Amino acid sequence: NEHQTPNNDGFSFQVHHVNAQEQTIVLKRWLRPLEEDKIPPYCTHQVGAAGLVLSDQNELLLIKEWRGPPSNRTKSLQWKLPGGLLDAGESLEEGCRREVMEETGVSCEVESV
Repeated sequence: NEHQTPNNDGFSFQVHHVNAQEQTIVLKRWLRPLEEDKIPPYCTHQVGAAGLVLSDQNELLLIKEWRGPPSNRTKSLQWKLPGGLLDAGESLEEGCRREVMEETGVSCEVESV
């Protein structure tokens, strides 16, 4: 493979991906040479977070999302915790606070993850 980099200890790595904007290069090495390399070539997962928010009176903050196309929206029958997908580089704590604020207008503090 033309994208391998030899190492002093005899191991070599493959270039996984390059991010010109962040000026990073990610290298990889599959450690099971007799098995198929299962490292995905690009991001295949997204991370979500939801906030379990309790008021000073122990009231739980829940929401109902809207479903369907904008011309025919209906409220979901299920209640859920406010949450959604994390933005790139965002921590779980930051994502929880942001999602709670975006979906409810409520400012909250994170006590634990």
